[in-house]
Amino acid sequence: MMHADGTTAAWDKVLGMLWARSRFASYFYQFTDFVPHPDLPTLALAVTRSRFQLYYRPGFVEQTQPEHLLGLLVHEMLHVVLDHAHRSRSGKSKNPHLRNLAQDMVINSFLVEHEKTFFSRKGVQETPVVRLPPGLPVIPAAFSKNPGKGRLGDASWEEVYDWLAARVRENAESGGEAGTGPGAAWGLAPWKGGRPGGKAGAAEGLCFTDNAGEPLPTGLHLLGDADENSRAEAGKKRILRFIQQSGDCEGERLYGELAGLLEKPALANTSWKARIRNLVDRASMSTQWRTSWSRPNRRYFDAGIYAPGRSHRHNPLVTVAVDVSGSMAAQPALLEQAFGVVEDLARDFRVSLVCMDQDLFVPRKAGGFFATAPDEKPYFYQRGDWRFLRSGSRGATFFAPLFNRYLLGHTEALLVITDGYVYDLDALRPYPRTVWAVPPGQKSFRPPFGTVVTMEAES
Repeated sequence: MMHADGTTAAWDKVLGMLWARSRFASYFYQFTDFVPHPDLPTLALAVTRSRFQLYYRPGFVEQTQPEHLLGLLVHEMLHVVLDHAHRSRSGKSKNPHLRNLAQDMVINSFLVEHEKTFFSRKGVQETPVVRLPPGLPVIPAAFSKNPGKGRLGDASWEEVYDWLAARVRENAESGGEAGTGPGAAWGLAPWKGGRPGGKAGAAEGLCFTDNAGEPLPTGLHLLGDADENSRAEAGKKRILRFIQQSGDCEGERLYGELAGLLEKPALANTSWKARIRNLVDRASMSTQWRTSWSRPNRRYFDAGIYAPGRSHRHNPLVTVAVDVSGSMAAQPALLEQAFGVVEDLARDFRVSLVCMDQDLFVPRKAGGFFATAPDEKPYFYQRGDWRFLRSGSRGATFFAPLFNRYLLGHTEALLVITDGYVYDLDALRPYPRTVWAVPPGQKSFRPPFGTVVTMEAES
């Protein structure tokens, strides 16, 4: 629903551009009311009982370029999709300034890093660029120098919050002045104001400002309560169901990146762990025996014929590939269950561990986490190693480096733990001994080879 306030033509143009670039984002805003609010500094996304609402100041819309408005729509959508509740739900992130600054930094850095690929779609040669207004906060370059923190735009907001909070503490302990710590380039302006149309009560939020005290050209962070967070979650599920039924977004990279983050596991009891074990056992059966010239065949040896004999191979190899991008890494309880199977396999198998995000990497322990190894020398899983896994990029997952390069010449069983949103699934070299373990609720995953097992959450 578009309110007539003189900016209708501007929003129509922006939404038309969004439809041409991303069906996923466009459908999100088809479920959103655009509501003018002259007291807002810029714009803000909120949720009512039935729909999302984008409040905006008409003057801000009129003076902002359409490309930048489109980028801000994507920015606001990502706050919802990535579950960025602006008010703390626990005692951990008590500083609302740093919490909301970290959330903005994560989204802005991701969009800046992926500006040329964010709107990519299979079969389309030219990809439009997503553009944000200049001057918005991004993850500082110093953050990426910390081992294991990932590339710019690939960190969670919690990690960035912890890093910012540590810098603030260091600055305070060294006697630094209060406005010289991280984020000092962006001031903070608390905001209180009623919602338009007689909506329930007053709304409060945070607005970041530049050195001159002017609002940054980005959204206001409305501090919603637990009830609003629940309504936002229900709204996400409703939009995803519509998108899945439409089928328009299947080839869109943005859909592959974000759809998994919108789904939550359903509780069920199955024998999925035993099934994975049986499938891996069966796939590995032919590799438990091998022929070797060092062990001559006794059947022919007395006749003077030297032929290779069979020898039993103890602890056969199985490769486990873990998708560390997207929702799998965001579900530690489910990941722990999956690695319960891996640890069971490790008693009878040598488990070679590889990780997948936008590329394949072999992990190496570095302190309390896994870092990327400088080479692809196998890393053999040890009990408890699942705790060292960290979320990688929130980009689409590419498995071609695993199937088309890494597995060449391999014959062992392969267990893939993934959320099922594999961007290049149709480009994979077949590897029949593959067992795909996907989370509950993933109904659309149809690999061209291997066997799929659903990892049901435990009650």
